[in-house]
Amino acid sequence: MKVTAPPDQLVSLFREFEEHAALFRRILGPNGSGKLVYHLQSVVGEHVRRHLPEQEDPVGAPHDLRAAFLSGALLGVVSHWLNQNMSPPAAKVASSTWKVINSMS
Repeated sequence: MKVTAPPDQLVSLFREFEEHAALFRRILGPNGSGKLVYHLQSVVGEHVRRHLPEQEDPVGAPHDLRAAFLSGALLGVVSHWLNQNMSPPAAKVASSTWKVINSMS
């Protein structure tokens, strides 16, 4: 399967986290606020729901379940990336994340 470049929205998401890395490290770190993580998950989840195609899922998973899964996975990648001092850069981690997402379909 040939994977295309990541969508602009995914690259923008990582660039936003990169731009405000100090804040997001505190929110997503071990002493972060559960309320803020919940809010961040909701915001990312809503964005994913709006942009995730509603096509039929091969395993029959509903659109909202796929969006929740993907938004949780994205925050996991972001948290890991922030803790690795944002290495690689935003565009590269977005590309790698896109490859992982596509490998699951």
